[in-house]
Amino acid sequence: MASWTRLRPVVPLRPLLSPQVQCRELRVSAVALGSASGKKGSSGGGAKKATGKISKKQYVPPPVKRIEPHSVLQIDHELTRARAYDNLPIFAPAELTEAAVGRSMAFPSDKVSPNQIFGLPKNLEQEFLHAPKPFSIVRRSTLDLLGQLDDLSASDGSSQRLVLTGPAGCGKSVLLLQAANYCALNEWIVYYAPRAVEWVDASTEYSFDYRSRVFHQYNLAASALSRISQASRGKLREIQLSKDVPLPGGKAGAVLKKGTPLEALVTVGTKDPALAPQTLVLLFEALGEQTQYPVLIAVDDIQALYNTSHYRDPQFKLLNSYHLSMPRLILEYASGQRKLSRGAVVGAVSLSDHRFPLRLELHEALGLGWAGGQEPDAYEKRSKSLQMYAQGLRSMPVPPQFTPSEAAALVETWFKGRILHSGLNDSFFHAKYAESNGNPRELLNRGIIDTMTI
Repeated sequence: MASWTRLRPVVPLRPLLSPQVQCRELRVSAVALGSASGKKGSSGGGAKKATGKISKKQYVPPPVKRIEPHSVLQIDHELTRARAYDNLPIFAPAELTEAAVGRSMAFPSDKVSPNQIFGLPKNLEQEFLHAPKPFSIVRRSTLDLLGQLDDLSASDGSSQRLVLTGPAGCGKSVLLLQAANYCALNEWIVYYAPRAVEWVDASTEYSFDYRSRVFHQYNLAASALSRISQASRGKLREIQLSKDVPLPGGKAGAVLKKGTPLEALVTVGTKDPALAPQTLVLLFEALGEQTQYPVLIAVDDIQALYNTSHYRDPQFKLLNSYHLSMPRLILEYASGQRKLSRGAVVGAVSLSDHRFPLRLELHEALGLGWAGGQEPDAYEKRSKSLQMYAQGLRSMPVPPQFTPSEAAALVETWFKGRILHSGLNDSFFHAKYAESNGNPRELLNRGIIDTMTI
Protein backbone atom coordinates (compact mmCIF):
# COMPACT_ATOMS: atom_id res chain seq x y z
CA MET A 1 0.00 0.00 0.00
CA ALA A 2 1.45 3.30 -1.03
CA SER A 3 2.38 5.67 1.78
CA TRP A 4 1.07 9.16 1.62
CA THR A 5 2.81 12.20 3.10
CA ARG A 6 0.68 15.02 4.30
CA LEU A 7 2.02 18.31 3.01
CA ARG A 8 1.51 21.57 4.88
CA PRO A 9 0.50 24.61 2.85
CA VAL A 10 3.35 26.94 2.15
CA VAL A 11 2.85 30.32 3.86
CA PRO A 12 4.77 33.15 2.21
CA LEU A 13 7.16 34.92 4.56
CA ARG A 14 6.30 38.48 5.45
CA PRO A 15 8.91 40.92 4.14
CA LEU A 16 10.96 42.69 6.78
CA LEU A 17 10.38 46.04 5.10
CA SER A 18 7.18 47.41 3.71
CA PRO A 19 6.94 47.97 -0.08
CA GLN A 20 7.21 51.74 0.45
CA VAL A 21 10.40 51.36 2.49
CA GLN A 22 11.82 48.87 -0.04
CA CYS A 23 11.19 51.30 -2.89
CA ARG A 24 12.80 54.10 -0.91
CA GLU A 25 15.84 51.92 -0.18
CA LEU A 26 16.15 51.07 -3.88
CA ARG A 27 15.96 54.74 -4.84
CA VAL A 28 18.61 55.68 -2.28
CA SER A 29 20.86 52.84 -3.47
CA ALA A 30 20.44 53.93 -7.09
CA VAL A 31 21.30 57.51 -6.24
CA ALA A 32 24.34 56.38 -4.24
CA LEU A 33 25.56 54.16 -7.08
CA GLY A 34 25.04 56.91 -9.60
CA SER A 35 26.95 59.45 -7.54
CA ALA A 36 29.78 56.98 -6.91
CA SER A 37 30.10 56.07 -10.58
CA GLY A 38 29.97 59.74 -11.61
CA LYS A 39 33.10 60.63 -9.62
CA LYS A 40 36.20 61.01 -11.73
CA GLY A 41 39.63 59.90 -10.74
CA SER A 42 38.42 57.62 -7.93
CA SER A 43 39.88 54.16 -7.53
CA GLY A 44 39.00 51.22 -5.34
CA GLY A 45 35.37 52.30 -4.97
CA GLY A 46 36.29 55.78 -3.76
CA ALA A 47 37.50 54.51 -0.36
CA LYS A 48 40.07 56.70 1.35
CA LYS A 49 43.07 55.21 3.09
CA ALA A 50 43.73 56.13 6.72
CA THR A 51 46.85 58.28 6.87
CA GLY A 52 47.27 58.15 10.66
CA LYS A 53 47.90 61.90 10.68
CA ILE A 54 46.12 64.27 13.05
CA SER A 55 43.64 66.50 11.27
CA LYS A 56 44.68 70.15 11.11
CA LYS A 57 41.15 71.45 10.79
CA GLN A 58 40.05 73.94 13.40
CA TYR A 59 38.77 72.10 16.46
CA VAL A 60 35.17 72.74 17.39
CA PRO A 61 34.33 71.40 20.86
CA PRO A 62 31.14 69.36 21.19
CA PRO A 63 28.24 71.41 22.52
CA VAL A 64 27.52 71.15 26.22
CA LYS A 65 24.17 69.55 26.96
CA ARG A 66 21.80 72.34 27.91
CA ILE A 67 19.46 72.05 30.83
CA GLU A 68 16.05 72.52 29.27
CA PRO A 69 12.68 72.27 31.02
CA HIS A 70 10.65 69.14 30.41
CA SER A 71 7.98 69.51 27.75
CA VAL A 72 5.27 68.85 30.33
CA LEU A 73 6.38 71.92 32.27
CA GLN A 74 5.94 74.09 29.17
CA ILE A 75 2.17 73.56 29.01
CA ASP A 76 0.35 76.77 29.89
CA HIS A 77 -1.83 75.40 32.66
CA GLU A 78 -2.28 76.28 36.31
CA LEU A 79 -0.98 72.89 37.41
CA THR A 80 2.26 73.19 35.41
CA ARG A 81 3.18 76.82 35.97
CA ALA A 82 6.28 77.20 38.12
CA ARG A 83 6.03 80.86 39.08
CA ALA A 84 8.19 80.34 42.17
CA TYR A 85 11.25 79.65 40.02
CA ASP A 86 10.75 82.89 38.13
CA ASN A 87 10.96 84.81 41.40
CA LEU A 88 14.17 83.17 42.61
CA PRO A 89 17.03 85.66 43.04
CA ILE A 90 19.97 85.16 40.70
CA PHE A 91 23.21 83.87 42.19
CA ALA A 92 25.17 87.13 42.01
CA PRO A 93 27.93 88.70 44.16
CA ALA A 94 25.67 91.55 45.32
CA GLU A 95 23.10 89.08 46.70
CA LEU A 96 25.58 86.91 48.63
CA THR A 97 25.41 88.46 52.08
CA GLU A 98 24.78 87.06 55.55
CA ALA A 99 21.05 87.39 54.91
CA ALA A 100 21.36 85.01 51.93
CA VAL A 101 22.31 81.98 54.06
CA GLY A 102 19.52 79.42 53.84
CA ARG A 103 18.00 80.88 50.66
CA SER A 104 17.54 79.38 47.20
CA MET A 105 19.25 81.15 44.30
CA ALA A 106 19.11 80.34 40.60
CA PHE A 107 22.31 79.98 38.63
CA PRO A 108 22.82 82.45 35.76
CA SER A 109 21.34 81.11 32.53
CA ASP A 110 23.32 83.24 30.07
CA LYS A 111 25.48 81.51 27.48
CA VAL A 112 28.78 82.65 29.04
CA SER A 113 28.16 81.20 32.51
CA PRO A 114 30.51 78.35 33.54
CA ASN A 115 27.72 75.79 33.82
CA GLN A 116 26.71 76.51 30.21
CA ILE A 117 30.24 76.63 28.74
CA PHE A 118 32.02 73.90 30.70
CA GLY A 119 29.02 71.73 31.56
CA LEU A 120 27.98 70.13 34.84
CA PRO A 121 28.98 67.10 36.91
CA LYS A 122 27.02 64.05 35.92
CA ASN A 123 25.07 63.81 39.18
CA LEU A 124 24.10 67.50 39.13
CA GLU A 125 23.05 67.27 35.50
CA GLN A 126 20.63 64.47 36.35
CA GLU A 127 19.26 66.32 39.37
CA PHE A 128 18.74 69.59 37.48
CA LEU A 129 16.80 67.79 34.76
CA HIS A 130 13.90 67.51 37.21
CA ALA A 131 13.90 71.26 37.91
CA PRO A 132 12.72 73.95 35.49
CA LYS A 133 15.78 76.02 36.42
CA PRO A 134 19.14 75.03 38.01
CA PHE A 135 19.41 76.50 41.51
CA SER A 136 21.32 75.93 44.74
CA ILE A 137 21.08 76.70 48.44
CA VAL A 138 23.44 79.32 49.87
CA ARG A 139 25.13 77.79 52.92
CA ARG A 140 27.57 79.06 55.51
CA SER A 141 30.32 77.12 53.75
CA THR A 142 29.45 79.01 50.55
CA LEU A 143 30.24 82.37 52.16
CA ASP A 144 33.40 80.96 53.77
CA LEU A 145 34.84 79.79 50.44
CA LEU A 146 33.81 82.92 48.55
CA GLY A 147 35.32 85.07 51.29
CA GLN A 148 38.68 83.37 50.82
CA LEU A 149 38.46 83.91 47.08
CA ASP A 150 37.67 87.60 47.64
CA ASP A 151 40.79 87.96 49.77
CA LEU A 152 42.88 86.44 46.98
CA SER A 153 41.30 88.75 44.42
CA ALA A 154 42.12 91.83 46.50
CA SER A 155 45.80 91.00 47.01
CA ASP A 156 48.47 90.49 44.36
CA GLY A 157 51.08 87.76 44.61
CA SER A 158 48.96 85.33 46.64
CA SER A 159 47.30 82.04 45.74
CA GLN A 160 45.55 79.15 47.44
CA ARG A 161 45.33 75.42 46.80
CA LEU A 162 42.20 73.97 48.38
CA VAL A 163 40.37 70.64 48.20
CA LEU A 164 36.73 70.39 49.27
CA THR A 165 36.26 67.28 51.38
CA GLY A 166 33.38 65.59 53.15
CA PRO A 167 31.13 62.52 53.01
CA ALA A 168 29.30 61.51 49.87
CA GLY A 169 26.37 63.76 48.98
CA CYS A 170 27.29 66.64 51.32
CA GLY A 171 27.37 69.22 48.50
CA LYS A 172 31.02 69.49 47.43
CA SER A 173 30.22 69.63 43.71
CA VAL A 174 27.53 72.27 44.25
CA LEU A 175 29.91 74.39 46.32
CA LEU A 176 32.57 74.16 43.60
CA LEU A 177 29.99 75.17 40.97
CA GLN A 178 28.98 78.12 43.13
CA ALA A 179 32.63 79.22 43.35
CA ALA A 180 33.07 78.96 39.57
CA ASN A 181 29.96 81.06 38.89
CA TYR A 182 30.90 83.61 41.55
CA CYS A 183 34.41 84.10 40.16
CA ALA A 184 33.12 84.36 36.58
CA LEU A 185 30.77 87.15 37.66
CA ASN A 186 33.58 88.83 39.63
CA GLU A 187 35.89 89.28 36.62
CA TRP A 188 38.05 86.21 37.16
CA ILE A 189 39.44 84.02 34.40
CA VAL A 190 37.85 80.64 35.12
CA TYR A 191 38.74 77.14 34.01
CA TYR A 192 36.16 74.71 35.39
CA ALA A 193 36.51 70.94 34.85
CA PRO A 194 33.27 69.30 36.04
CA ARG A 195 34.28 65.73 35.09
CA ALA A 196 37.98 65.08 35.62
CA VAL A 197 37.17 61.36 35.60
CA GLU A 198 36.92 61.59 31.81
CA TRP A 199 40.61 62.51 31.69
CA VAL A 200 41.68 59.12 33.05
CA ASP A 201 38.93 56.64 32.06
CA ALA A 202 40.33 55.96 28.55
CA SER A 203 37.42 57.68 26.82
CA THR A 204 39.48 60.07 24.64
CA GLU A 205 42.26 59.79 22.08
CA TYR A 206 45.89 60.00 23.19
CA SER A 207 49.29 59.74 21.62
CA PHE A 208 52.84 59.68 22.96
CA ASP A 209 54.88 62.83 22.49
CA TYR A 210 58.63 62.21 22.36
CA ARG A 211 59.53 65.81 23.12
CA SER A 212 57.63 66.15 26.42
CA ARG A 213 57.76 62.41 27.26
CA VAL A 214 54.06 62.32 28.17
CA PHE A 215 50.95 61.09 26.39
CA HIS A 216 49.13 64.02 24.81
CA GLN A 217 45.33 64.25 24.90
CA TYR A 218 44.73 66.47 21.90
CA ASN A 219 40.96 66.79 21.92
CA LEU A 220 40.78 67.49 25.64
CA ALA A 221 43.40 70.22 25.35
CA ALA A 222 41.73 71.80 22.31
CA SER A 223 38.37 71.76 24.09
CA ALA A 224 39.91 73.41 27.16
CA LEU A 225 41.44 76.18 25.03
CA SER A 226 38.17 76.89 23.26
CA ARG A 227 36.09 76.95 26.43
CA ILE A 228 38.57 79.15 28.34
CA SER A 229 38.44 81.62 25.46
CA GLN A 230 34.61 81.67 25.56
CA ALA A 231 34.44 82.03 29.34
CA SER A 232 37.04 84.82 29.48
CA ARG A 233 34.61 87.28 27.78
CA GLY A 234 37.37 89.07 25.88
CA LYS A 235 39.88 89.25 28.74
CA LEU A 236 42.46 87.29 26.74
CA ARG A 237 42.58 90.19 24.25
CA GLU A 238 43.68 92.53 27.04
CA ILE A 239 46.36 90.26 28.53
CA GLN A 240 49.65 90.28 26.62
CA LEU A 241 52.65 88.00 26.65
CA SER A 242 55.31 89.23 29.06
CA LYS A 243 58.11 87.60 27.04
CA ASP A 244 58.80 85.91 23.74
CA VAL A 245 57.50 82.33 23.64
CA PRO A 246 58.27 79.67 21.02
CA LEU A 247 55.55 79.29 18.46
CA PRO A 248 53.98 75.83 18.84
CA GLY A 249 54.47 73.89 15.65
CA GLY A 250 56.44 76.70 14.02
CA LYS A 251 59.81 76.60 12.35
CA ALA A 252 62.97 76.58 14.42
CA GLY A 253 63.42 80.01 15.97
CA ALA A 254 59.81 81.12 15.32
CA VAL A 255 58.37 82.91 18.35
CA LEU A 256 55.34 84.85 19.45
CA LYS A 257 56.66 88.30 20.27
CA LYS A 258 56.34 89.96 23.66
CA GLY A 259 53.13 92.01 23.79
CA THR A 260 51.12 89.58 21.66
CA PRO A 261 47.56 89.13 23.05
CA LEU A 262 46.87 85.73 24.57
CA GLU A 263 43.96 85.35 22.19
CA ALA A 264 46.46 84.89 19.35
CA LEU A 265 48.15 82.11 21.32
CA VAL A 266 44.82 80.34 21.86
CA THR A 267 44.09 80.51 18.13
CA VAL A 268 47.21 78.47 17.40
CA GLY A 269 45.93 75.54 19.46
CA THR A 270 42.32 75.66 18.33
CA LYS A 271 43.27 75.70 14.65
CA ASP A 272 45.48 72.62 14.94
CA PRO A 273 44.56 70.12 17.71
CA ALA A 274 48.01 68.54 17.40
CA LEU A 275 49.44 71.73 18.93
CA ALA A 276 46.73 72.12 21.59
CA PRO A 277 48.55 70.42 24.54
CA GLN A 278 51.68 72.55 24.12
CA THR A 279 49.58 75.68 23.58
CA LEU A 280 47.55 75.01 26.73
CA VAL A 281 50.73 74.79 28.81
CA LEU A 282 51.95 78.13 27.40
CA LEU A 283 48.55 79.72 28.07
CA PHE A 284 48.51 78.61 31.72
CA GLU A 285 52.08 79.86 32.15
CA ALA A 286 51.11 83.28 30.79
CA LEU A 287 47.99 83.41 32.98
CA GLY A 288 50.05 82.44 36.01
CA GLU A 289 52.54 85.25 35.45
CA GLN A 290 50.04 88.08 34.98
CA THR A 291 48.28 89.86 37.85
CA GLN A 292 45.74 91.85 35.85
CA TYR A 293 42.99 89.27 36.45
CA PRO A 294 42.80 86.55 39.12
CA VAL A 295 42.65 82.99 37.81
CA LEU A 296 40.55 80.10 39.15
CA ILE A 297 41.30 76.48 38.29
CA ALA A 298 38.32 74.44 39.57
CA VAL A 299 38.45 70.65 39.17
CA ASP A 300 35.72 68.26 40.27
CA ASP A 301 36.59 64.57 40.86
CA ILE A 302 40.15 65.66 41.58
CA GLN A 303 40.87 62.38 43.42
CA ALA A 304 40.71 60.60 40.04
CA LEU A 305 43.95 62.36 39.04
CA TYR A 306 45.75 60.56 41.89
CA ASN A 307 44.73 57.09 40.66
CA THR A 308 46.10 54.80 38.00
CA SER A 309 44.37 55.64 34.73
CA HIS A 310 42.61 53.20 32.40
CA TYR A 311 44.88 54.18 29.51
CA ARG A 312 47.57 51.73 28.42
CA ASP A 313 51.04 52.10 26.94
CA PRO A 314 52.29 50.18 23.87
CA GLN A 315 53.22 47.26 26.17
CA PHE A 316 49.58 47.22 27.36
CA LYS A 317 50.48 48.35 30.89
CA LEU A 318 48.21 50.78 32.71
CA LEU A 319 49.47 54.36 32.72
CA ASN A 320 49.77 56.51 35.80
CA SER A 321 47.65 59.64 35.55
CA TYR A 322 50.69 61.94 35.67
CA HIS A 323 51.89 60.39 32.40
CA LEU A 324 48.91 62.01 30.63
CA SER A 325 49.07 65.65 29.56
CA MET A 326 45.84 67.00 31.11
CA PRO A 327 46.16 65.39 34.58
CA ARG A 328 49.89 66.22 34.62
CA LEU A 329 49.23 69.93 34.03
CA ILE A 330 46.63 70.21 36.80
CA LEU A 331 48.69 68.14 39.25
CA GLU A 332 51.64 70.48 38.77
CA TYR A 333 49.48 73.48 39.71
CA ALA A 334 47.83 71.60 42.59
CA SER A 335 51.22 70.70 44.08
CA GLY A 336 52.72 74.17 43.60
CA GLN A 337 55.30 73.12 41.00
CA ARG A 338 53.64 75.62 38.70
CA LYS A 339 52.31 78.75 40.39
CA LEU A 340 49.60 81.32 39.95
CA SER A 341 50.69 84.83 40.82
CA ARG A 342 47.09 85.72 41.62
CA GLY A 343 44.43 83.08 41.90
CA ALA A 344 43.46 79.73 43.34
CA VAL A 345 43.31 76.02 42.56
CA VAL A 346 40.18 74.48 44.08
CA GLY A 347 39.30 70.82 43.76
CA ALA A 348 36.50 68.60 45.04
CA VAL A 349 36.80 64.92 45.85
CA SER A 350 34.07 62.50 44.83
CA LEU A 351 33.32 59.32 46.74
CA SER A 352 30.60 58.03 44.41
CA ASP A 353 32.85 56.60 41.68
CA HIS A 354 34.43 53.43 43.07
CA ARG A 355 36.72 53.09 40.06
CA PHE A 356 38.76 56.05 41.30
CA PRO A 357 38.69 56.12 45.12
CA LEU A 358 40.46 58.52 47.44
CA ARG A 359 44.06 57.29 47.45
CA LEU A 360 46.13 56.97 50.61
CA GLU A 361 48.67 59.58 49.46
CA LEU A 362 46.01 62.26 48.97
CA HIS A 363 44.18 61.22 52.13
CA GLU A 364 47.29 61.73 54.26
CA ALA A 365 48.29 64.97 52.52
CA LEU A 366 44.88 66.47 53.32
CA GLY A 367 45.10 65.33 56.94
CA LEU A 368 41.77 63.55 56.89
CA GLY A 369 40.79 61.33 59.79
CA TRP A 370 40.17 57.61 59.67
CA ALA A 371 37.02 55.83 60.70
CA GLY A 372 37.31 53.03 63.25
CA GLY A 373 39.32 50.10 61.97
CA GLN A 374 40.16 51.70 58.59
CA GLU A 375 43.58 53.12 59.42
CA PRO A 376 46.14 51.70 56.95
CA ASP A 377 49.01 49.52 57.98
CA ALA A 378 52.35 51.24 58.57
CA TYR A 379 53.97 49.05 55.90
CA GLU A 380 51.46 49.83 53.17
CA LYS A 381 53.21 51.13 50.07
CA ARG A 382 52.95 54.76 49.11
CA SER A 383 53.81 56.33 45.77
CA LYS A 384 56.49 59.01 46.12
CA SER A 385 55.29 60.62 42.89
CA LEU A 386 51.72 60.95 44.19
CA GLN A 387 52.99 62.26 47.52
CA MET A 388 54.91 64.93 45.62
CA TYR A 389 51.82 65.95 43.63
CA ALA A 390 49.69 66.10 46.80
CA GLN A 391 52.01 68.18 48.95
CA GLY A 392 50.80 71.60 50.05
CA LEU A 393 47.10 70.93 49.48
CA ARG A 394 44.77 72.18 52.19
CA SER A 395 41.49 70.54 53.07
CA MET A 396 38.29 72.56 53.41
CA PRO A 397 35.62 70.35 55.01
CA VAL A 398 32.03 70.75 53.79
CA PRO A 399 29.35 70.20 56.47
CA PRO A 400 27.83 66.72 56.07
CA GLN A 401 24.30 67.93 56.82
CA PHE A 402 21.93 70.69 55.87
CA THR A 403 20.84 72.88 58.73
CA PRO A 404 17.03 72.76 59.20
CA SER A 405 16.68 76.19 57.56
CA GLU A 406 18.76 75.14 54.53
CA ALA A 407 16.81 71.90 54.16
CA ALA A 408 13.51 73.77 54.47
CA ALA A 409 14.60 76.16 51.70
CA LEU A 410 15.35 73.23 49.37
CA VAL A 411 12.05 71.43 49.97
CA GLU A 412 10.00 74.62 49.85
CA THR A 413 11.50 75.67 46.51
CA TRP A 414 10.61 72.35 44.92
CA PHE A 415 7.14 72.46 46.44
CA LYS A 416 6.41 75.96 45.13
CA GLY A 417 7.55 74.79 41.72
CA ARG A 418 4.70 72.23 41.81
CA ILE A 419 7.11 69.31 41.59
CA LEU A 420 6.04 67.43 44.73
CA HIS A 421 3.11 65.06 44.45
CA SER A 422 2.30 65.29 48.15
CA GLY A 423 1.42 68.28 50.28
CA LEU A 424 4.05 70.12 52.27
CA ASN A 425 3.65 70.27 56.02
CA ASP A 426 5.79 69.97 59.13
CA SER A 427 5.33 66.22 59.50
CA PHE A 428 6.33 65.59 55.86
CA PHE A 429 9.43 67.80 56.16
CA HIS A 430 10.63 66.35 59.47
CA ALA A 431 10.07 62.80 58.24
CA LYS A 432 12.19 63.35 55.11
CA TYR A 433 14.84 65.25 57.06
CA ALA A 434 15.13 62.35 59.52
CA GLU A 435 15.20 59.72 56.76
CA SER A 436 18.10 61.45 55.01
CA ASN A 437 19.87 62.49 58.25
CA GLY A 438 20.12 65.94 56.72
CA ASN A 439 22.40 64.78 53.88
CA PRO A 440 21.68 67.10 50.90
CA ARG A 441 21.75 64.40 48.22
CA GLU A 442 19.67 61.95 50.23
CA LEU A 443 17.17 64.66 51.08
CA LEU A 444 16.78 65.46 47.39
CA ASN A 445 16.49 61.81 46.34
CA ARG A 446 14.29 60.50 49.17
CA GLY A 447 12.37 63.63 49.98
CA ILE A 448 11.70 65.01 46.50
CA ILE A 449 12.60 62.78 43.56
CA ASP A 450 11.09 59.67 45.15
CA THR A 451 7.75 61.47 45.46
CA MET A 452 7.74 61.89 41.66
CA THR A 453 7.61 58.09 41.21
CA ILE A 454 4.07 56.84 40.82
